[in-house]
Amino acid sequence: MTTTDNAPPSALQGLAADADMLGTIDSERDQAQGQGAEVAAEPAPPSNESLIAGMLEMGRDVFCEFTSCSTPKAVLGESQIGSLSVAWARVLDKRGISLHHYMGNYGEEIAACVMTYTIGANLYRAVSSEMIAREANAAALARHAKRTVPADDGVAGDGG
Repeated sequence: MTTTDNAPPSALQGLAADADMLGTIDSERDQAQGQGAEVAAEPAPPSNESLIAGMLEMGRDVFCEFTSCSTPKAVLGESQIGSLSVAWARVLDKRGISLHHYMGNYGEEIAACVMTYTIGANLYRAVSSEMIAREANAAALARHAKRTVPADDGVAGDGG
């Protein structure tokens, strides 16, 4: 499958971008520590709002990939995701709940699992479609062969 520069990014590319976003803080810290540089202050964890937005986008995109439906992207656009993220972040912040705390350092793993699931589901659908097409083609060939084979003339032992 080839894409042009004008083509919109696929849902899998969007998921990959989400995975990158979730892992940025840990990878920057690990890189700084790996180079022997001291980290003066721990970077601020991602906000509940940004994590909720990322999860909503990822969930929407995975659902669309898995079901081959585009309606969720039309209904749950960027403005709706933004509004939901703000509303739920306020609730979590009010209760002192940090999604980053509950996710720990597993952002990359979560994103990788979701991406793997999506690719696996697409692969399953593609293979299933191919197998169904093969069976339909084989059945059509068999029907065609029955029509073109001359009927048995009832003479036994005519094979020579």
